[in-house]
Amino acid sequence: IYQAKETSSCLVELDESPPYPINQDALKVALQISKLVNAEIIPVVQVMRKLVIDGSNVSGFQRTALVARNGYIITSKGKITIPAIYLEEEAAKKISETNETVTYSLDRLGVPLIEISTGPELQDPAQVQEAASIIGMIFRSTEKVKRGIGSIRQDVNLSIKDNPRIELKGFQDLRSIPKVIDNEIERMQKEKDKLPHVRKVEPNLTSSFLRPMPGSSRLYPETDIPSIEITKKFLDSIEIPELISERSINFEKKYSLSPQYAIEITKQNLPFDYYAEKYEIEPKIIAHALIELPKELKSRFNIKDNPKKEHFEFVFSNLEKKNIKKEAVL
Repeated sequence: IYQAKETSSCLVELDESPPYPINQDALKVALQISKLVNAEIIPVVQVMRKLVIDGSNVSGFQRTALVARNGYIITSKGKITIPAIYLEEEAAKKISETNETVTYSLDRLGVPLIEISTGPELQDPAQVQEAASIIGMIFRSTEKVKRGIGSIRQDVNLSIKDNPRIELKGFQDLRSIPKVIDNEIERMQKEKDKLPHVRKVEPNLTSSFLRPMPGSSRLYPETDIPSIEITKKFLDSIEIPELISERSINFEKKYSLSPQYAIEITKQNLPFDYYAEKYEIEPKIIAHALIELPKELKSRFNIKDNPKKEHFEFVFSNLEKKNIKKEAVL
């Protein structure tokens, strides 16, 4: 059963019309990320159809395109290869399920996704968590991805000696990765799986059988969308954004901030630069006001809404004019 709204669905989602060309903004973001992970850009992007049989794509397939390959990231325990980067479309969201039916909402179907695969160099659960964190930071550095739990999802492929490969789906919180992997290793050692398969990560950080592992022959060319040549002119027009990690270090050096404040400013994308350049106030006071005071307003005074720009400007202006002392900022 599919739920469709006129504001977010059209005949493409109902599989009654050919798809439109690839969203150029989404393609640019995929190429930005490809550059940030030092990958080789594919000269001609060919959209493929990937068979999907659970009903989450009304057409019976998901559109996906290889954008880049052979990249890498650096973790504290060494280099991790990035064999492939894909641009693909989001599936429909499952709303409910009974013994007879599954209900999907189509409002998410077709939203651009970027998928990154990592090589087999990951050594332990902690490094898996670190690699996922670095990739998430790279995505957020573009300022074009959705934020929050579940917006960047991780699937972990796991294998131990003399056992088939298992794919774990459903990670939303990076903090759970080490425990889920430890639990799955323990389960695999006890149960001795016979065939590779996909498992769902449960809320209690164990896993349950989801479906058999799909075969390699599920991909075939999409005939309704022409291939896209990635010209040098187009590639040169794509700016490489500054990484959040680099931005944080620059804040730390430029304004003599603590690493914690610098990280929080970049992580939350706070308008620290704007206030620091506008007002002659000690940068630490501005950082403290932006990061800590909204929390204190909630905990001490039960003020749930964050201060707005005009509130900060009123206070910083009076502080600069010495109408108030820094102890009065709160």
